[in-house]
Amino acid sequence: MLLELARAKRVDLAQISVGTLEEQFGETVATENARCGVPLPRLADWLIMAA
Repeated sequence: MLLELARAKRVDLAQISVGTLEEQFGETVATENARCGVPLPRLADWLIMAA
């Protein structure tokens, strides 16, 4: 998920702050949940992978 987000936003992971990354991740999770009702266990998996 993190790599997908970095590629989609064309982000250099070495140059991004953790706070900015967390904010973008939260926005992505909220969008996916609203768009297609991603199940909570999958969202939890994404959170674990991002950590």
